[in-house]
Amino acid sequence: MKVVRAWLIALFSALLATAAWAQSSMTADQAYLRAVSFMQVELNRIEVDNRMRSAKATGERVQLKTQLDAALRELAALKAEAGKSKAAATALAAFAENDAAGGLDALEAEAQRKSRAALADWKRIGALAFASDTRRAIRAYQEAQKLAPDDVDIQSRLAWLFTRVGAFGEARDIAYKMMDANDPSVRARGFYDAGRIALAQDNAMQANALFRQGLEPARAAKSQRLEAEGLSGLAAAAQAQGLWGQSEGLQRQALELYTALKDDTGRAEGLVRLAAAQRLIGSWGQAEFALREAAQIYKAQNDDAGLAAVNLGLGEAAMIRASPIEAMARFQSAQQSFRMLDDRAGQADAAKGLGDAADKRGSPREACMNWQMARGLYAQTGALGGAPSQAVDKNLREKCR
Repeated sequence: MKVVRAWLIALFSALLATAAWAQSSMTADQAYLRAVSFMQVELNRIEVDNRMRSAKATGERVQLKTQLDAALRELAALKAEAGKSKAAATALAAFAENDAAGGLDALEAEAQRKSRAALADWKRIGALAFASDTRRAIRAYQEAQKLAPDDVDIQSRLAWLFTRVGAFGEARDIAYKMMDANDPSVRARGFYDAGRIALAQDNAMQANALFRQGLEPARAAKSQRLEAEGLSGLAAAAQAQGLWGQSEGLQRQALELYTALKDDTGRAEGLVRLAAAQRLIGSWGQAEFALREAAQIYKAQNDDAGLAAVNLGLGEAAMIRASPIEAMARFQSAQQSFRMLDDRAGQADAAKGLGDAADKRGSPREACMNWQMARGLYAQTGALGGAPSQAVDKNLREKCR
């Protein structure tokens, strides 16, 4: 997710705003459509560590959809303001040209100029920087928090961002503050955020306790959405502890709630999580059925990252059914999407799958080439110690001399 630094500095933002918009042949509507496309790709680029298997990624797809909605609302606001605000016009034009840094520079300059009246501006910067510039997103939400210390949305996003960069102490402080709130929905959010922090630190037992404690205020708030999130968290904690049957049962309960809510994003994630638990207990047929259903949702939502991850799972299911040709098609589709998203972790898993499929088809040269590619990608992502990488190494030693 590297974004090229651009042509805008705060001292000259007003001057460059006029120049940038004047030089562009785009209307505000055209710039908005291109900026929306850019933001969707940037959010899809966020890597989920071993999507199909890792309990740490609980709530990832739901969180990203929520964040994408927030970013798109801010882009729509920029479009509406472009005719009367130089900063809005410059920022929108920059995002349309895939220049997140330039757009964020213009918005930061405007926020600094407006000083304490800039709460909405800092929240806007945080939403738009969330995918492309984690450090700047943290700084923006910290500035917003100074102006609105009790804003739950700001607190939860800060905790999420701190967890992403490994600042667990800061993330935990925010979560604990929310756990002491009077509002039961805020307390539930605090327990869930703390549970995710525990999972990120490989403490599944603590995560289980925190998600379970969060269910009580979620139900007191009469929020099916919060209850579903808590059940998904419990399922992830159970999976991390090796309690696969329990994980499947909890995920089924969460899926029922997302279905009742007609929440397709939550439902798709629930299906993927359910499939992961079913695969672990050996129910590959049921897992494949759930993944196919999730694929239909992701396809309808134009969610390339979700569809790529599901294609990995469907490829593995095809391998279990001894259908390497079908598996190869799934892995190739996943690999193409992961390349477009600049997701090396996903590319590594896809390359491993292609190697496995080629091996089953009796094409050792092709298999070894893909395993070598997978190993290089696992090395780049720091995942050499994982089970997939170890399986690749074993194949390279035994079959690619």
